[in-house]
Amino acid sequence: WAGRPGKARLVASTDDAVAGCGLVPPMRLELPGHDGVTVEGFLFLPPGADVDGGPFPLVMEMHGGPYSRYGNAWTTRYPWQVLSHRGYAVFIANPRGGTAYGEDFLRGVYRNFGTNDHLDLMAACDALVARGIADPDRLGFTGYSYGGLSTNNVISRTDRFKAAVSIAGIFNYVSAMGQSNPQLFVDSYRQPWAGDLARLWEHSPASRAADLRTPTLVMHGADDLPVDPRQSIELFSYLQLNGVPSRLVLYPEEGHGIDRPSHMLDYQTRELAWFDHYLLGDGEAEGAQPPVPVEE
Repeated sequence: WAGRPGKARLVASTDDAVAGCGLVPPMRLELPGHDGVTVEGFLFLPPGADVDGGPFPLVMEMHGGPYSRYGNAWTTRYPWQVLSHRGYAVFIANPRGGTAYGEDFLRGVYRNFGTNDHLDLMAACDALVARGIADPDRLGFTGYSYGGLSTNNVISRTDRFKAAVSIAGIFNYVSAMGQSNPQLFVDSYRQPWAGDLARLWEHSPASRAADLRTPTLVMHGADDLPVDPRQSIELFSYLQLNGVPSRLVLYPEEGHGIDRPSHMLDYQTRELAWFDHYLLGDGEAEGAQPPVPVEE
C-alpha cells in the first residue's frame, strides 16, 4: 500500500504468488508468564494439526531488541513455516521487555537483561508442555540478536532444551562493552561506559559458562558492528572446552543481519539440520553432530 491515511492504494500484492505454498496461519496464544504476567505469542503447528494433536517437538524463538515484539506477519528471515511443515510446533514469544504491552512490561528488563524475560519464557514453555502441545523431551530454542543473547542465557541456566541455535547474540556483557556498541548497555542499564561491572557480569551468560551443556549451533556475521562476532567465538570456545557438541559459522561480508540470499539459505538450512538431528533424529550418541548440509 502507498499513500496518505485515508487515501492509500494497493500498489502490489503477493497473494497469488503464495496462494499455493501451503502457509500455516499462526495461532495467537496468551500464556501465563512469571509472577502473573501474561505472555503473548504466536504458535505455528504442522499443516492440518490442531492443539489437541500433540505433543509436538517444539522450537521456541525469542525476538531481537529487546525492545521489539513479534506479530502476526509473514517473513522469510526465519524458517518458521519450514519448521512447521517438518512436523514441529514453533512458538515465537513476546516476554517482558517487548513493546506494545505498556511501560511496566517494557521496563521488565531494565537493568535486568535475561532475568524477567527468561522467567517468562520458561513459564510459557511450561504451559505449552502442560497443555500437551510441546513434547518435554524434544524442546529447542533459538533467537537472533537479543534473541541470540536470550538463547545464550537460556543454555547457561537450564539443560531442558535438547538443542539450541544462537545467532548474532551477546554472550559476555563485560567484554561486549569494549567490543560492540556499548549504547545498548548504557541505555538499558543507565550507567556510564562500563558501568557496574559486577552487575553486568552477574547477568552475563559467560558467568555461567561452566554450566553450558546444550548442543548449540552458533552463527554470526563476520562484519557485525552492533554485536562483535567475538561474542559468538567466545561462546563457541566455552562450548568446546566443556565438550558440548557445537559448531561455529561466520558469514563473510555480513553485518548484524545475515541478508545475502545465499547466506540466508545457508543459515536456515543449517538451523533445520541442527534441530532435525537433535529433536527428530539420533542426537544422543556421544559427540554426535548433524552432517553439514551445504558446502562449508
